[in-house]
Amino acid sequence: MSNYISVISSPLPITLVNFAGTKTSAGITLNWKTSVEINARLFIVERSVNSNNNFSAIGQVTATGNANGSNYYLLDANVSTGTYFYRLKMVDNNGTSRYSNIISFTISTALLVNTNPFKDNISISLPAGSGTGHFRLLDAAGRTVLLEDRSLNNQTNITINVSGKAIASGVYILDALINNEHYVTKLIKQ
Repeated sequence: MSNYISVISSPLPITLVNFAGTKTSAGITLNWKTSVEINARLFIVERSVNSNNNFSAIGQVTATGNANGSNYYLLDANVSTGTYFYRLKMVDNNGTSRYSNIISFTISTALLVNTNPFKDNISISLPAGSGTGHFRLLDAAGRTVLLEDRSLNNQTNITINVSGKAIASGVYILDALINNEHYVTKLIKQ
């Protein structure tokens, strides 16, 4: 008979430092950082559209298992207009899981291109506000073919002149950052 009691304790397998994201021209990039990973197996990113319930998995990333933590990211390229809620499901090797905080992003369609398809000018109706507008026109390979910054001064309509520029006919993406709101729309050059 033994005169001592054995106590087995194990730390939580994952210590999450942060879970955040950014809107980009490609979609919403989610990133997170851990400071400890002991027996961590994977991270499942879950999304809910237009409500913060009814989450479903949109991707997963295998944990590195680094005792000192790691940085991770996942791109959600399947977004359009709406509000997106995300949470991170952290799963350890024995199947135990827990969730992160919920973060959200709203993608608006307040930017309207009036000339689509376009030829020499891109006419854009903007959301109300002042500040600056940063406009990028990307080709199908994701290369920037036009870059223009504008002071908006409460304008609700602007025209970007593309005549004389070497922009071939085809499909393009207009990536606009206006008053810290991000807008992406598909355009066709005649």
